[in-house]
Amino acid sequence: MECDWTGYFSEGLAAVNMKDSFFYIDKTGNKVFSVNIPGVVYAGTFLNGLAVIVVNDKYGCIDRQGNIVLKPEYDNLSNTKFPVFQFRKGDTFGYIDIKGKVIWSTDTLPKKLF
Repeated sequence: MECDWTGYFSEGLAAVNMKDSFFYIDKTGNKVFSVNIPGVVYAGTFLNGLAVIVVNDKYGCIDRQGNIVLKPEYDNLSNTKFPVFQFRKGDTFGYIDIKGKVIWSTDTLPKKLF
């Protein structure tokens, strides 16, 4: 199999990019699932059962079956070793949980500090 790009293995899976399509393989090289999302340009490494994807310049997240967990609506999204994501959306930065609920953000800071 000749591919354009391969990620490293994490949680038993690695992302593969071949001719503008993305899929994940297991350690034996078998395809586990394809990322069937129109406009996807990146599929990341799994951490805590979730992987960051980029669709039309917006970041989101998928689970181990390829289902969208967080809609691609963020300007940046990074998974952490904890079950939270660091995000940027417009001028707002912070952390969200796996359901997209804001845990902490720059919007929660006082607008005027004394």
